[in-house]
Amino acid sequence: LNLMKLCGSLAAEGKAVTAVLHDIPLALKYADDIIVLSGGKAVASGTASQVYKSGILNAVFNADIKEAASESGIIYYCQ
Repeated sequence: LNLMKLCGSLAAEGKAVTAVLHDIPLALKYADDIIVLSGGKAVASGTASQVYKSGILNAVFNADIKEAASESGIIYYCQ
């Protein structure tokens, strides 16, 4: 998580940050924009909220991804 905070700090300074994450909830929490790949092709892109709400993550990763409100904001988790 320290690495994600560092990436956030760099982005806040106006620097471009690119990361490849296989931890879907972590990507949804920290990314400003997400590109979803399947079979080597981009199948969706947008903000974390847009990509989550589209349902594409559940379809591509065969996962039941949920969101919930917490004291620190929206959290995402896999069931």
